[in-house]
Amino acid sequence: MRKSRITRLRDYLSKNGYLPYFISDMSNIFYLTGFTGSTAFVIITENDNIFLTDFRYEIQSKKEVIEDFTIKIANNYKELFEKILCKYKKAYIEPSSNLSVLLSLQKLNIDVSVAENDYVKDLRMIKDSNEIEEIKGAYLIAEKAFLNTIENMKYNEEENKVAAYLENMMKINGARKPSFDTIVASGFRGALPHGVASDKKILKNEPIIVDFGCKVNYCSDITRVIYDGRDKHVLSIIEIVESALMYAKESVKPGMKCKDVDKVARDYIDKKGYGNFFNHGLGHGIGIDVHEKPAFNLRDQTVLQEGMVLTIEPGIYFENDFGIRLEDTIVVTSDGCNTLNEKLNRYVYQIQK
Repeated sequence: MRKSRITRLRDYLSKNGYLPYFISDMSNIFYLTGFTGSTAFVIITENDNIFLTDFRYEIQSKKEVIEDFTIKIANNYKELFEKILCKYKKAYIEPSSNLSVLLSLQKLNIDVSVAENDYVKDLRMIKDSNEIEEIKGAYLIAEKAFLNTIENMKYNEEENKVAAYLENMMKINGARKPSFDTIVASGFRGALPHGVASDKKILKNEPIIVDFGCKVNYCSDITRVIYDGRDKHVLSIIEIVESALMYAKESVKPGMKCKDVDKVARDYIDKKGYGNFFNHGLGHGIGIDVHEKPAFNLRDQTVLQEGMVLTIEPGIYFENDFGIRLEDTIVVTSDGCNTLNEKLNRYVYQIQK
C-alpha cells in the first residue's frame, strides 16, 4: 500500500514540477514510509526517495522504512541536506513544514518555495482497509477504557482525576498516548467546547461531557455524556443533539459535500430554536492525526468519497449553565456510512457509585 502512495506522490510532484520535494511532517512521513520515530525527513528527488534520520533511529528505520526508500543516517542534518540538494537550484517543501525548516534550507543557497498544495494530506483523506482496521483498533481501546472508568467513577471526584484514570486505562489497553488532552467538563464547564479537565468536583445531577480518544498509530475521538439527573431541559437538549447526529449520519454518502452534511445538523438544531448555541463545525477528518482533512463545516466544499473517515459531533452550549455534545466517527461507504465506534452503543451513561 505504501508503495502505491509514494508512486502517486512522485507522479504528482513530477507533473507539477515540484522536484526535489522536502517533507518534514512526521505524520506524512509515517504515512509514506512506515517509520514511527519522532525525528526524520524525506526528500523526493528526480531519481530517488531518500529517508533521513540520525543514529538514534538507525536500527528502527531499517526495520520500519519500506524498501522504496534509500536510508541515510545523519551526523549533521545541515551537511546532509546540502550534500543531497547541492546540485539543484530550486527545491520545494510541503505547506505543513514549519518556519525553522524553511529557514534552514534557505541557508543552503537554494531557492526554496512552498508547494501550493499538501498532496500527501490529500492522499491521506481516503483510508484503505488496513487503515480503517487500525482506526477501529484505536476505538476499541478507548471504548474499553471509558467503560472501565465509568465503573470506577464517584461523585465529588475532581474532573482531572477522572481524565487521568481514563488516559491511564487507554495506555494499559495498548494506546501509545491520548489523541488530545482529555475533556471532562461537568456542570457549567460543559458550556466550554474545549473544556479540558480541571480541579472542579463532579456533582450529582449535573451533565458531564467526556471527550476522549487515544493514538496507537491511528487515532480515535469519541464524546459521550454522563448524566443521572431528570431535568427536563437537559434531557430535551440531549434528545435534540442525538437527533442532529443521527440526521447528519443518515445524510452521509459519496457525492455529498461536507458543508451540506454540516447544514443538515445545523438546520435541525436551528429549527428546534438552538441554532445560536451550536457554535463550532460539525466534525473533522481523523486518521494518523486527530484532526485531518476534510471537515464538516459550512465552508468545506470537499465532496465525500468512499473511504473517508470523519467525526460527527453536534453540540449545544449554555454559558454558565451546561453543555451537551455527542460524537461518533463514520467511514463513508459506497451507499452511505458505517459507524466505527461500535462498542459504546449508548450516548448517555450513569455513574454507578
